[in-house]
Amino acid sequence: MALHLYVCRVGDIAPGQLRAFPVAGVTWPVIVTIVDGEILACPGVCPHEDVALAGGDLTGATITCPGRTTRSSSCAATRSRSSATRSGST
Repeated sequence: MALHLYVCRVGDIAPGQLRAFPVAGVTWPVIVTIVDGEILACPGVCPHEDVALAGGDLTGATITCPGRTTRSSSCAATRSRSSATRSGST
């Protein structure tokens, strides 16, 4: 079962930018971005190197870990039900 919680406002994120937001009770921040008009979110840490992904490179829905060249596509699996193009969305 998916966990649904408030992380940020749509206005806090921009297409193609990786933004990290702290979430109460979660060790690492959540990475949020917009790709092709969809809000994507994923854990903010590389599963292999324990490195923060906020400084990584985003190509499509794939984040390249800044600690090495490992690519993580975990953002692609956690699409938001909301569209980033909705006006007034929060």
